[in-house]
Amino acid sequence: MYSNTAPEVSTEEFTTGYGFRKSLKAVKDAVSIEEVAQGYGEFRQSGGDRLLGRCVLPNHEDQTPSMTVYVEEQRFKCYGCGEHGDVIDLVGLAEGCEAWEAMMILAQRYGIELPGRPDSWHRKQARQKPVRDELDRMRVEVLRRRLFRILEPMVRDVEDEALREEVAREVWTALWPQAEHMLREHRKEGAS
Repeated sequence: MYSNTAPEVSTEEFTTGYGFRKSLKAVKDAVSIEEVAQGYGEFRQSGGDRLLGRCVLPNHEDQTPSMTVYVEEQRFKCYGCGEHGDVIDLVGLAEGCEAWEAMMILAQRYGIELPGRPDSWHRKQARQKPVRDELDRMRVEVLRRRLFRILEPMVRDVEDEALREEVAREVWTALWPQAEHMLREHRKEGAS
């Protein structure tokens, strides 16, 4: 389950869905919040399965220890600032990052091999790629036609046909990044 090298994974795979949930679980199962908390400050035993120490949040200046780590539950709570959560949240607060970044930090720090998608998923994606590409091409064509319909009344007064086409092409070129962004967002919504 452990490796000596940092996992080679794409960020996109871990921001949502299957990869993110499976990887979060793998990291939480492999890493003890007690060990991680000790890496961010001095925590001492405080009865039973609790540790007491100063808050790991960089801008929370404790005068006295206010953070409790509940080892058995793998949770923490700072009674000074109210922050609470699991080991991923703890690293996120200490490092000032989002959950997926905290997960990657822990995976690298502790040599945790993150689960990937099954081979069958990759084969299915490869089979479906031509269909998705064709759908994208068709969407672009529909957008292009709509744009030309919108532009046509604006350039109707331009008598030179070549100039009219050039103006339409320039507007299309200027608007293409936005259209491409809309297609990516549409694809993401369809995947979730």
